[in-house]
Amino acid sequence: MGDHITLRFDSDRAYVTLDRPDKHNGLTLEMLRDLVAAARAIDTRDGVRAVILSGNGPSFSSGLDIAAATRNPLAIVREFLPRPWRAPTPSRRPAGPGAGCRCP
Repeated sequence: MGDHITLRFDSDRAYVTLDRPDKHNGLTLEMLRDLVAAARAIDTRDGVRAVILSGNGPSFSSGLDIAAATRNPLAIVREFLPRPWRAPTPSRRPAGPGAGCRCP
């Protein structure tokens, strides 16, 4: 991962940490790319049953870092907003609370 995202594995868990506490873990384009890379790395690893996403410092995340986004505002739109002609790549694992559980 990059300078502001860490990924580690412990048993059947993956830990992703936003590490930009001086900016309250405000997301930059690079961090968004690193989060996608982390998700792909987790998806390819067998045995991961839970992903814990946390933020280093006093805040989890302030959201998008507006100061960083204003340098190239269209880059995030072009890269991360879905296009009508491109379907998202499905994960091979279910997502969400209780995913994969049967309801009686």
